[in-house]
Amino acid sequence: MSNRLDKAYHIENKGLNIIQEGGIWAVISFAFATIGAFQVYPFIGLADGFTRWNLALEIVNKGSIQTNNLLSPIIPYIQAITYQITNSFGFYTLLQAALFYMAIGALIRLFIGDIYTKFFGKMIPIWIIVSLLILIIPTVYVFPLMLTDSSPIFILIVFFGWTVLSEMNIRYKATILCVLSFLCVGIRINSLVMFLFIVLICIIKSIYDKRKEYLVYAGTILFGCVVGTVSVCMLSPSKYNTSTLGMVWELVGEAVNTKDKDLIDNLGHYGDIGEAMKRYGDPYLNRIVWDNNPPFPAMKVAGENSKGITQIYLNEVFKHPIKFLFNKWYYVDHTLGISAPLVSSRRGVHGVDDITKSKGALDTNYQRNLREMFFSTTDKISVISLRPLCAFFIMIILILIAKNLNENNPAYLLFPFLAIAYYSSFCINTQAFEYRYYAPTFYIILCTIFSTVVEIVRLLYVKISNKVKNNDT
Repeated sequence: MSNRLDKAYHIENKGLNIIQEGGIWAVISFAFATIGAFQVYPFIGLADGFTRWNLALEIVNKGSIQTNNLLSPIIPYIQAITYQITNSFGFYTLLQAALFYMAIGALIRLFIGDIYTKFFGKMIPIWIIVSLLILIIPTVYVFPLMLTDSSPIFILIVFFGWTVLSEMNIRYKATILCVLSFLCVGIRINSLVMFLFIVLICIIKSIYDKRKEYLVYAGTILFGCVVGTVSVCMLSPSKYNTSTLGMVWELVGEAVNTKDKDLIDNLGHYGDIGEAMKRYGDPYLNRIVWDNNPPFPAMKVAGENSKGITQIYLNEVFKHPIKFLFNKWYYVDHTLGISAPLVSSRRGVHGVDDITKSKGALDTNYQRNLREMFFSTTDKISVISLRPLCAFFIMIILILIAKNLNENNPAYLLFPFLAIAYYSSFCINTQAFEYRYYAPTFYIILCTIFSTVVEIVRLLYVKISNKVKNNDT
């Protein structure tokens, strides 16, 4: 794939190599990121993002995080470094956006390879053209300008996959995979499910292929996951188990649906179950654990009450499996966007309010227009942006069509697997049916769909051209 030339177009590589192409795309990525960072300066805010920046400033002023919170400290430490370098909130936004756009290009390059076409008389890599087309979609361009951990997760997953497919030395590859898995798990613990799938596959391949390097990869990835988990615990002032937030949401839902007296009594030991049952019904758990004097305060649910709530949850799993699965399906259904789309991309995104203005934002037309362009575009393509299961099927169908046309690029197997494995964790532990949690998977799917369409068109062109040539002879 990496050394392939498109014979149908009779195009030769005129000298550009992967380093030169990568350098061109890096310049383009930083240019777009710089423009975007100035357009939304210093960022587009989300509630979690503001908290992370407050923690970053705490690190800058006090040397560590001393405030109790439920967020991973990894991103705040990175933000603190960027703030100390530039004394600006905008540099982190620029850096995040640039790396996000570079990841888009890297992913498309892995899919399409080194195929060239003439553009204004010059030989241009098709992957750069396709990457630009994707980049100018507001859903893609604006998202990394937001304060969300989904952008770093997407970046890390793409470069993890790129490392897997690379032909670098086993020591370098194992080291990079370890670091990337550490950062992924450290930023968002849900990614642990994806890495456990990968470790299992590596172990199976080492047994069947009798290749010891797979065991090395499995060990280093697992080590990175452990270090990521331990690092979060060490850097946080208090220890919290945030998975119990999703558990209590499901348990309250089960109590509402079944009116099980024992379950209601058990939950009553840890919060105001009556009030929780009244508030239950939103497509996210905020009204139960966060908003307006919540009946199950998040800090208690994830802290001192975590063990008790986990025991109630496991009791429901093993003692009432049918009832549990029936209730669980509601969350899986809505996480996959089956009976209803995910919550609009507007959810949680701040306008230029007083909090954002305190960080230096100006209420300009650029700010307002970019937000609206992002919201409207994302909603217009809701069949893939807010309907994950539908997007999965579209992606798989296109991959199978390309496969039938003799497309054997391993990237078309690896990245869809990473996308699905990552998002599967949100079916296991659900805390909201929101676009931002699906976003890393969505952007991989979007790039896969674009690339497979290009490849299908190219392969059909090759087949038709060859058939015409054979008929002429």
